[in-house]
Amino acid sequence: MNRTQLYIPLIALFTSACSAATPAIVWSGNTIPITSHVTPYAQSIPCSDTFSPHPLTHTTRVPVPVHLFASNGSGVAAGDVNADGLPDLVLANIAGETTLAINTGAFTFKELPLDLPNTRAVQIVDVDGDGHPDISATHQGAGISLLLNNNTPEQPSFSRAQVTFGNVRAYSMLWHDFNGDQRLDVVTGSYDAEAPRGGSQSLFDGQANGVFLFTQNADGKFTPTRLSDHANALSITAIDIDGDGSDDIVVGNDFDTHDMVWLKHGKDWVETQPFESTPHSTMSYDVADMNRDGAPDVLAADMNPYDTGVETLAKWLPVTSRMTQYHPADDPQLMENAILQRGTDNRWYNISRTVAATSTGWSWSTRFGDLDNDGFLDIYAVNGMIATELFPFLPDAALVEHNQALRFDGTRYQPAPQWHLDATESGRGMVMTDLNGDGKLDIVVNNLQAPSMLYENELCAGNSLTVTLHQLGPNPEAIGAQLRLVTSTATRWGAITTTRGYLSGDVAAVHFGLGAGIPSALDIRWPDGTLSHLVTPPTSGHLLIERGAP
Repeated sequence: MNRTQLYIPLIALFTSACSAATPAIVWSGNTIPITSHVTPYAQSIPCSDTFSPHPLTHTTRVPVPVHLFASNGSGVAAGDVNADGLPDLVLANIAGETTLAINTGAFTFKELPLDLPNTRAVQIVDVDGDGHPDISATHQGAGISLLLNNNTPEQPSFSRAQVTFGNVRAYSMLWHDFNGDQRLDVVTGSYDAEAPRGGSQSLFDGQANGVFLFTQNADGKFTPTRLSDHANALSITAIDIDGDGSDDIVVGNDFDTHDMVWLKHGKDWVETQPFESTPHSTMSYDVADMNRDGAPDVLAADMNPYDTGVETLAKWLPVTSRMTQYHPADDPQLMENAILQRGTDNRWYNISRTVAATSTGWSWSTRFGDLDNDGFLDIYAVNGMIATELFPFLPDAALVEHNQALRFDGTRYQPAPQWHLDATESGRGMVMTDLNGDGKLDIVVNNLQAPSMLYENELCAGNSLTVTLHQLGPNPEAIGAQLRLVTSTATRWGAITTTRGYLSGDVAAVHFGLGAGIPSALDIRWPDGTLSHLVTPPTSGHLLIERGAP
């Protein structure tokens, strides 16, 4: 993302407020029965201990020369739109056609145009609760579109929903059930930085900007609640910040706009600041259990060069030298990545320096994922920037950087160039999902001004368990459910969500790399707070759990 204030920490200031980790919240509630079914993974090809690239035709286009803020690019979403068991893709596009890529197996895709112009964020999510995933998108300088799935598996087709979100300016979005009625609501955030710089917003459109919660009613219409009248929202996530059992809203903002957090207190939303530190320009949020304590951790990405060699600094410093910054004493923002963990005092503390994960480049979508199934969550960040206003001194006004794969050994993150994920095509949106059903996370990147790329996971990996949920009612995929998998080596937490990273969305499933761990129990907290328990889960495969009647 673009910022008017940026700095490069040439000396690491190793500090930090540390707090003992909070014990995992004890779940309580009524218990409901479940049934389960496991499908073995597809046979993997012989492993090569690397990722194999597969290009797509789709290219996110913007007018040339590339200007702010077209340079921000677009997202990508994964989900099974035709019910054949394979995740399909939607690739957004600013100045070209949005693409629906139907997964035909063996890393081949049939690419079809979608009637969604000038798209930023995309999600594949069952908004109307009919059991067939729909497609939603935000648009440059505009609002939300919703395409409802017509349930025509042989030739997927969609109809534009006749719903309105008013004149809201939506850049990022999050689908989630916040009031427990099993209908999916949506949070949107505007990107106000575009307006005064000749973007497609007017300076007089402030009444449509900010952060909105749209609550879905029984008739399928949405009622808005305005949480903020301003935002530079590049990423939105839901997480129980204060441990009261209700998911709260977290918005990651670009520039000097602080990240925003609203706690759900009954029917009210209360703004707070629970984070010890946050990125200065938050590009991407992801939530997963990095330290394997049965509780969520938060990954927030910023821009910070991954090396301070002469060649790298020669590219960054002409930009940063023209920028000033002022941080008051109580400003939580640092120009580096943050990994946040909740302490015993309900504050969230940043451990990114402790685990060597502060710097991944000019990063966009940045995700947790156990890429080698060793039981520890790795990090992947896609990088690069193109803008005539920032880099006129570089060829094609492009800061060319390698995407960064960081492998976690349980103590520190280490670069993993041996995985061959260090492409330089200026990635923006990105998802990690199992595209061929072999139990390993593959990667899809929506590049700017270059073909999108699939990376097939051919690592010689350990076992994994992939869990999906199903329930009756208008939230059939149980978005908002939480899982705890108990193994012989650790207790792992995961959540069912379709919103992850920068402008991107993933399959509504939780992937657990197991390493040497043997599963002994799986606990489920459904979106309405009821609980289920599965004794002795399978040691590998796709596990489908269906909720029974209370």
